[in-house]
Amino acid sequence: MRNLFKKFFRNEFLKNSFLVGGGTLIAQGLAFLLMPLITRYYCPSDFGVLQNFQYIAIFFISISSLKFDIAILTSKNEYAYRRILATGIVSVVFITLLSVSFIVLMSSYQYFPLFLSNVKEYIGLLPLITGFSGFFVLFNSVIIFKKRFKKLGESKISQVAGVMSTQISLGFLSFGAVGLLLGEVVGKITALFPYFNLIIHEIKSTLNVISVREIKDTFFEYKKFPLITTPGSLINIAGYAIPILLFGNFYGTAALGFYSLVNRCFAAPSALIGQSISQVFSSDITRLYNEDPKQLLKLFVDITKKLSALSIVPVITIFIFAPSIFAFVFGSEWEEAGKYFRVLAPLQFFGFIVGPLTPTLNLIEKQNWQFAWEVARFITTLIFITFAYLESLEAITALGLYSFVMTIFYIFHILLSLWFIWTKIVRTT
Repeated sequence: MRNLFKKFFRNEFLKNSFLVGGGTLIAQGLAFLLMPLITRYYCPSDFGVLQNFQYIAIFFISISSLKFDIAILTSKNEYAYRRILATGIVSVVFITLLSVSFIVLMSSYQYFPLFLSNVKEYIGLLPLITGFSGFFVLFNSVIIFKKRFKKLGESKISQVAGVMSTQISLGFLSFGAVGLLLGEVVGKITALFPYFNLIIHEIKSTLNVISVREIKDTFFEYKKFPLITTPGSLINIAGYAIPILLFGNFYGTAALGFYSLVNRCFAAPSALIGQSISQVFSSDITRLYNEDPKQLLKLFVDITKKLSALSIVPVITIFIFAPSIFAFVFGSEWEEAGKYFRVLAPLQFFGFIVGPLTPTLNLIEKQNWQFAWEVARFITTLIFITFAYLESLEAITALGLYSFVMTIFYIFHILLSLWFIWTKIVRTT
């Protein structure tokens, strides 16, 4: 046993995954234990409002750093890292101010587009979410670049503690949907606490040595990230957010709330295992692709197999008993969410596998293919969810169609990534 532990910690990839996963385990364990309490304070419609707001906010969050957070991971030296980080900081500030302008403009004209109608009274929270989340995403990449993986776990614990304590307190006081939303804002702030000293140090060190001209030059040197990867990210988000936002608009916030709870249940193991592996895997993709593509292929296949084996039994087991489990754990009014679980199971199973591997195409500089995949997925899912509504299909049937389409696209993404890694091996041998 002692030799097994020594062997484990000699494996750099497993060791780093463990450092990230340890903190995530505590955070997600805390979230899982407290979720049944939260679902008894808030109704499905409250969760529907939260899901609606989150999917709107994520459009701003995804572009907040103009993807210079990903560019940081491609840095070849300290000077390049400093230039990219400075450009990323400026980008976050700019997009946050843009979100403020967006809200002021809408409030002035009292015009709120389709997806904002259910959350217009909470829209003032958008700049807070955008700014704090933008810095969180950016400095997550700094942590990965510097291989200080323990901090990632600490951040997850801090974030979940902030979210849960706020949501429970405000739920007890019967705040309704606003309690869930304020919990998310507090969580974004507390997630930065473990990074505070690092953030101050890196900002000072970077902005003191990097000029405005260098930031401008860096933007154009790495223009693929803001001009291709960022729109691709928006399409990626649109691919899963807009169909679900339409679903909420077509079928109501209660139906969206049932979806939200199922999504959270799947998100817990994904955050625990998938994100931890993804963050460590991302730190090695570019290097292995250039230096040892055979090792990258081996690692890619190994992760795919392990994640498949890890998730198949729990998904099938819960699938069989889902309605009873949801009613018992979360309260009787959440039994319908168990039925939603069943139709979403294939999507979430393959999403759990593909999630950690998604950065591959971007980090091997195949951004155009990632973009094309995201555009195709967006258009297809949009067509299917709209078709379900026009044909007057039930909410659960509409989600079943959505689940089917997303599953096909996840499988295709795996095959596409494997193809490019394999072609790299062929060219270098």
